Amino acid sequence: MIKINIKDTTGVLQRHCERITTRQKHKQADHLVNRLKNKVQSSRGERRRFFTQLLTDVELGVEDSILTAIPSKLEIKIEEYNNEFGALLEKKKFREELSVIFYYESYDKWGAYKLAKELDVNVCPYCNRQYTFTIGGDRKKGVRPEFDHFYDKAKHPYLRLSFYNLIPSCHICNSNLKKSLNFNTTKYVHPYLEGFDDRVLFSVKPKSIGFISGNPEDYELKLVANKRKKSSYSQLKKIVGNIHAFRLNDLYEKHKDYVDEIIQKSIVYNDDYYENIYEQHKGTLFNSVDDVKRMVLSNYIKEDELGKRTLAKLARDISLELGII
Repeated sequence: MIKINIKDTTGVLQRHCERITTRQKHKQADHLVNRLKNKVQSSRGERRRFFTQLLTDVELGVEDSILTAIPSKLEIKIEEYNNEFGALLEKKKFREELSVIFYYESYDKWGAYKLAKELDVNVCPYCNRQYTFTIGGDRKKGVRPEFDHFYDKAKHPYLRLSFYNLIPSCHICNSNLKKSLNFNTTKYVHPYLEGFDDRVLFSVKPKSIGFISGNPEDYELKLVANKRKKSSYSQLKKIVGNIHAFRLNDLYEKHKDYVDEIIQKSIVYNDDYYENIYEQHKGTLFNSVDDVKRMVLSNYIKEDELGKRTLAKLARDISLELGII
């Protein structure tokens, strides 16, 4: 899994909050704040207390509003709501009512395409296997990543529009694998906060000598803990949670053809070859030997660039293991 890097976090959060609470292109009654105010006025008893609290939590500043607060604060709020209003939130009709108020399905109204463009996440952070480009600006003519709800939107409908609960991802990860699994940052890795980094690496596990020829049946491909990297038990447990949830070992077994080529390149090309190519074209085609290796591997090999192309972590990890980089 690859960490999502945001260029202007403060600006993105501010604009996301403003689009939801102070939109100018739609009727004033459609604003989330006004919807909640109407609910406060029309409700009584426990419902009124809930909507009053929810309105307060929405109108807090960018750092604390449930629309833009970081995951740890969202999880505190989930616990508070469950403790205070658990019986109310257990009611299916009430959750459906909240789902209408937090109008996630009305993509054009809360700016799904604008958010996707601002995030500029071009590869699914969960799997690093599928491209997630954003093209166009509306659902009729455009394409964009799906937004996975890290915290299940059916169970926590008041977080349906929360920024840190909207993970740009591919269809397979969002709709086919994760679905409504109830994630949290204790059991799973949250891509806005961190990625796998070098704590786990893709590794080739030979079954026979035939693996050196790039024969896929002669080796296994697995994500394994990096023994050179000190990682806590809790960190590795979260990573394992993601690996299982998104079936990463199973899916990457299907990419052995890509690994086969890397194995072959590790035999055909050596350091002298890379140095020779660099010396011939330095300052024009290449600025470093690493640039030559990136060309040969047809992928990025630097940690901070793994989100630029699919299978980049796989390419980097296997290349490290085979001594190419």
